[in-house]
Amino acid sequence: MFSLEHKINTEQRFANLVYKDFQTKRFGLTPCCDVEIDEIKLKKYLCDYQEQKAHDDNLQPTEDLDRTIIDCDDTPIVPIPTPPDDIPIVEPTEACRSIYINGLDQRLFQDGTTNFYSLFNYQQSQSHSTWVKFPSLAPVGERQNEMFILFSRYYLGNDDYGLGIAYFRDVDQLGNVSGYFLFILSNQINANQYLVKEIFYDITTTDWFNITLVTDADNPNNTEFHVNGVEITSVKTSFSDLASSISYNNEDYEIGSITNTGLERPSIYTEFTIHSHRVWDTILSPSEIVSEYNLGFKRIIPVLDGNCVIDIQCSASVWDVNNTEFIVPENKLAKPWSTENAVQADLVNDCPQGI
Repeated sequence: MFSLEHKINTEQRFANLVYKDFQTKRFGLTPCCDVEIDEIKLKKYLCDYQEQKAHDDNLQPTEDLDRTIIDCDDTPIVPIPTPPDDIPIVEPTEACRSIYINGLDQRLFQDGTTNFYSLFNYQQSQSHSTWVKFPSLAPVGERQNEMFILFSRYYLGNDDYGLGIAYFRDVDQLGNVSGYFLFILSNQINANQYLVKEIFYDITTTDWFNITLVTDADNPNNTEFHVNGVEITSVKTSFSDLASSISYNNEDYEIGSITNTGLERPSIYTEFTIHSHRVWDTILSPSEIVSEYNLGFKRIIPVLDGNCVIDIQCSASVWDVNNTEFIVPENKLAKPWSTENAVQADLVNDCPQGI
């Protein structure tokens, strides 16, 4: 290896000869003797190389550093960066918007002529989670009896059949509130071929509620309602004599209404504001229900995402100017739902924002 004195001399000669070469090319000043610039360039290169090698040999490896040896003949694999453990992964965000259903002639629905979803039947385990906001109570002195259809595929006629999830609320003239949730799975209700579970629960505020139903669609004892992550256990009715599958007849999937009716029964429309509705093809555990509730914030990505078969996203609704209705995205089958008889003002700037 060159000594420090030799390196300094080489650097000085190199700088001097480069300057003389510059004078020759720039000003035409020819030096008195031949300029051995190629020779000095080679010596400088060797000096630089040895200095760099000595520096590299003294480097210490960094502990816990992931190293990948790459064959120059292969295409390098670029690792996907991951954030450090102390930096939270931020989920994507969505607009704080929901759809208001007026209770007069509006609904959110999916055409039932194609059987998109096959799980709304006997012995088909399922879970539903919906974010809803109910209207204000009637003033004291007035009586109010309301029903809210949270999800249905139901035929309402002389011989009812189908699946329905609803909430009933009664307000007497003194302002006292009594309410209950209903889950029904019916195959010829007049022949007592149905499963029903009713749970007492009084909703007195216009706050956002996360309502979750889990059921094995067979035993009412395995059918539960949870409100804001907490199971409601005050039973009103629990009955089952259902022993066979339901034969649907192209009934629509609906939120806010039951319009699949015979001539003898009018359609039912109910009023509330909905932010989202999700369905899983399995029974969510209590901890998963709490996680889905998420302290009052709607999760962008559902729990057990691989088992989620319906994910209706009202916040991403788009106004269809041709049909004058909202197109409401559904993230799992990519088969959007639609409003009926909506106006553009029904997409309101409101959503669950925590407890």
